[in-house]
Amino acid sequence: MRFFKRMLGLTLSAALGVTCLAAGAPTAAAAGTEEKIKVACVGDSITAGSGDVNWPSYLQEMLGDGYEVKNFGLGGAAVRLLKNDGTRDPFWQDSTQYRESKEYGADIVIFMMGTNDGGANNYQHIDEYYKNDFKTLVQPYLDAGSKLYIATSPHAYSMLMSDVRNVNERIRQMQIELAEELDVPLVDMNTMTADMPECFPDGLHGNSGGYMVIAAGFYEQVFNSPNGALVETTIQTAPGARVAMGRNLRIADENGEVKFKSMPGTYEVEVLLDGYKRLTDTVEHTQSTTLQYTLEAGDLVVSAGKPATASSTQSGHTPDKAFDGQTDGDASRWESEAKDPSWLYVDLEAPTAITGVRLYWEAAYASAYEIQVSDDAETWTTMVKVTDGAGGLVQHDFEQEITARYVRIYGTRRATIFAYSIYEMQVLAAAGGETPGTDPGETPDDKPGETPDDNPSETPNDEPEVPQTGAAFPMMAAGCAALGAVCTVVTMRRKEN
Repeated sequence: MRFFKRMLGLTLSAALGVTCLAAGAPTAAAAGTEEKIKVACVGDSITAGSGDVNWPSYLQEMLGDGYEVKNFGLGGAAVRLLKNDGTRDPFWQDSTQYRESKEYGADIVIFMMGTNDGGANNYQHIDEYYKNDFKTLVQPYLDAGSKLYIATSPHAYSMLMSDVRNVNERIRQMQIELAEELDVPLVDMNTMTADMPECFPDGLHGNSGGYMVIAAGFYEQVFNSPNGALVETTIQTAPGARVAMGRNLRIADENGEVKFKSMPGTYEVEVLLDGYKRLTDTVEHTQSTTLQYTLEAGDLVVSAGKPATASSTQSGHTPDKAFDGQTDGDASRWESEAKDPSWLYVDLEAPTAITGVRLYWEAAYASAYEIQVSDDAETWTTMVKVTDGAGGLVQHDFEQEITARYVRIYGTRRATIFAYSIYEMQVLAAAGGETPGTDPGETPDDKPGETPDDNPSETPNDEPEVPQTGAAFPMMAAGCAALGAVCTVVTMRRKEN
């Protein structure tokens, strides 16, 4: 069984407001039986996640074979049981997820629901229904003898047409009071997930790193770290650098420092900062330590402002937006139509020696795609083939420098129901190398129009695959630009035990 022993850095507050932790939680060791401890994770879309990218699945891999963790999350679920007109709202209370969670016979129930109650339609009635309806929903678990844990909703960074304080203040306080009134343990997930907007790119839902934070919090506080305590690694590098350790991603603070908490294991570390060479390292993470990384100048961007062409576009998000030098912001991204395949290429205007491509994905990313080069925009050679894309910030270094005029990303499978969307695509060249190009006013005679083919490439299918881990939650991150922080995920290659 693969263990995600590379968990995203968890900033555990020393003062959680309420100290109701793991007293009385069953453990596999204490059970004295081969029967697994059954854990029900009940919540909304933050619990449901996307495919295999969800915190219950990460918690399962942390806990190991002595536990069975089931995901009973449902997108759109709210505590509220009645509609505005006073009639019964069947959405959650009649849902398959809620029914099966009650029938599951869980030893432990983790109940985390309230984010959707912070929406404008529900929040105006929050004082009238939240506590009473919450108690109604969790009572069947208590009646069945399950050990119930109430979790505050993860920190909200952006909500469409609602105030994040609805979740971070009033609803959080009501969840704390409910734990006291019901005399059950509380896990203050809202506090644990504060100050990490890069882990929640659409303002609410976690990417792989955000869900690892949530899983790690429950691992520590509900289960008392049955497979060993988490250890802390401090990394010191350039301020603002994106630092990843395994699935963990954090942004270095103004002092260039970032901290990770994770289980012991072997990790790959990656440090990425615009204008500098990518730095990678392999670390044996067995005890708390401090690592220092100095970045070297390099990775010149040769694609900024160059002509671009795409298979399709929508909502005014034209191809040139992916080469305007802006790495975030809703107004500065290319968006295709919602179909496979789709592609985007840039004309460097002259043959150019290039070393790789850096992609800044919006939340609607590709799970499978190829990076291709061409001399004529008709015959394409695949340089990188990705079969398990993770979105976020990804850099693909070519095995060797190659000279080409056109560089294309060819998406073959979307990770979401939405389109392909890229904030910025940067074609890279080695520092000190020549960057040929035409005069700004010159129009090359051989500049093509639309690319006629819809084939991925004309290269054999045995191109090397680039395995990746992690993913962003598949929602259009319309509120991301307003977060005041970079909403990215660095894709990592993960060592296996």
